Amino acid sequence: MLAALSPEQQQRLTDLLDNYLRAQERGMPVAQEALLAAHPDLADALRAYFGSLNELHGLATGFAAAPTPDLPPPNTRERLGDFELVREIGRGGMGVVYEARQLSLDRRVAVKVLPFAAILDSRQIARFQHEAHAAAQLHHSHIVPVFAVGVERGVHYYAMQYIDGQPLDVAIAELRGEERCRQRPPRCRERPPWRSRVQGSAFRVQESVGRASGRPASDDSPLTTHHSPETQPHALLSTRRPGDERSFFRQVAELGVQAAEALAAAHARGIIHRDIKPSNLLLETGGKLWVTDFGLARFQRDVALTRTGDLVGTLRYMSPEQAAGKSTLVDHRTDIYSLGVTLYELACLRPAFAEQESPALLAQITLSDPRPPRQVRPEIPVDLETVIVKAMAKEREGRYATAQQLADDLRCVAEGRPPLARPPVLLARAATWVRRRQRLVAIGACLLLTAAAGALASTLLVARERTKAAASVSRADKLASSTGTTNLALIRDVALSYDRLGAAHSALREPAAARDCYERAITMQQDLLAKSPGDQAVQHDLAVSWNNLGLLDCRAGRVAKAETALRQSLGLQTELVRQQPANAAFESDLGGTCANLGIVLEKRGAQGLARQAFLDAIEHQQRAFQLAPETERFGELLAQHQAHLARVLRTADGAGASQISHPQRAVREL
Repeated sequence: MLAALSPEQQQRLTDLLDNYLRAQERGMPVAQEALLAAHPDLADALRAYFGSLNELHGLATGFAAAPTPDLPPPNTRERLGDFELVREIGRGGMGVVYEARQLSLDRRVAVKVLPFAAILDSRQIARFQHEAHAAAQLHHSHIVPVFAVGVERGVHYYAMQYIDGQPLDVAIAELRGEERCRQRPPRCRERPPWRSRVQGSAFRVQESVGRASGRPASDDSPLTTHHSPETQPHALLSTRRPGDERSFFRQVAELGVQAAEALAAAHARGIIHRDIKPSNLLLETGGKLWVTDFGLARFQRDVALTRTGDLVGTLRYMSPEQAAGKSTLVDHRTDIYSLGVTLYELACLRPAFAEQESPALLAQITLSDPRPPRQVRPEIPVDLETVIVKAMAKEREGRYATAQQLADDLRCVAEGRPPLARPPVLLARAATWVRRRQRLVAIGACLLLTAAAGALASTLLVARERTKAAASVSRADKLASSTGTTNLALIRDVALSYDRLGAAHSALREPAAARDCYERAITMQQDLLAKSPGDQAVQHDLAVSWNNLGLLDCRAGRVAKAETALRQSLGLQTELVRQQPANAAFESDLGGTCANLGIVLEKRGAQGLARQAFLDAIEHQQRAFQLAPETERFGELLAQHQAHLARVLRTADGAGASQISHPQRAVREL
């Protein structure tokens, strides 16, 4: 039936059914007849799915609500095959996970169900089945085992062992918060105990109720977090007490051993996980680590589910070959890299790559090396840093050849013995950098030579322009003296010559001479404007001279003078735009001066005023672009203004401020 629908109809059908199910879950069902009448071209497909949707809603009833201390009576719980669903404990892109009880064996399990939105996508179904198949092939003490796989009333699911613990990303987040508290003890003492809430993960944190309340916990205890200040879910990795660092890093290495040995077992069966990250490593309250979520796993003999160029995995923990979309290069060493990135974050309590935007993050992964762990936290043992850095090598050949070798070195670190890996010397690092960027190095050498030649040529051209401008000023002065000062056009030409001469002096880093020229030009242009108040050409000339003088003062650090000059320019240009609202050049120039004022205000520390100035610059530049969309320069300037605004917003939020050494300068001569 789906094959007969166009791609647009299939997407619309998916959206309609998804919204229908969401309305059911909210207790506000949509009338089926209304949907059929509104979408007659999809009527047959809608009728076919309504029955399955109502059954799926029945399975989910009650699970979306917040957990309550008392479970519903057994006869009111929904069933999926041999499994009685108790409550939802997590959801993600590849499925929804429920706590359940297997009736035939009377045991507690976790059941993962394929979400409805994926039922219409055969590729999603194939990946879900692939995940179950991959996990079922593996039998290891640190890999979550799969008990059963099935389809019930069109609902795909598989059952696995229930893990009483928390994902490692939650433990890292709590440790990071604990570290901040430890650095600010007075505030920390005022805060309530940390509480864990796992969102978007396959398992919810559970701390034994018995530990907090003094009574034994039963299998029917609700899956909420109960812990006293003395007993926290991440207590195994606690770093609160001074002097615990050595124990903490030993535990980091021990957890790495467990994960690496689990991966070694998977690799021995020809299975690559491809999505190793903290949220896919579950930490039991007793300290045991489990590897889970083989949704993106690949059998080395079967690559049909991944095309060349696919980005498969979670960006922040991708290997460079994954980030580049080179699926043919993805092998078991990809998992070794991702585990290295995970251990980096656990040891440093911050991600290896800090970028938030996807393109910038992918560029960091493929081109940049993270800060060495000991530069982030000097207390990290040298041997642990060495092992992590080797696991995270950009080139596959530089990483551990097998996950078992990584496990062996981590075990050496945990036991206080030197690992086989040795830290790279400076010369080796330099050679690696050059080898990784051979093309970039060659291009850089060419660019360096070109830049040197260009700088020399540019200096000569600017010097020649200064000579021509000075000669022009001299001729204009002589001509004005011989003919009198009543020729306004001649006076305007003299003023323009002074402005061009000022720009030449400015380019040659001669600020005193440049300032003198700009001030002469401004004086003459003000006299002209007083004699011809309606002359828009002179008004524009004067605005340009004030703008250029403001830029000169900004470069010299005279912020107050720069702001005064730029506001003079803004006043003149605003009037010009009012008089000629359809003049794209006037709009663009006004936007440029607003941006220059924003940079001056940013240097002065007036972030709110700077933000408004950049918003004004964007508004005027957008109008200019709308008036003359064929002018590419207007689009480029709009992008520059938006970048300035983004920088100010990041600085105001405190994100990325450490990477901004000084405000970027919009050095643009109008």
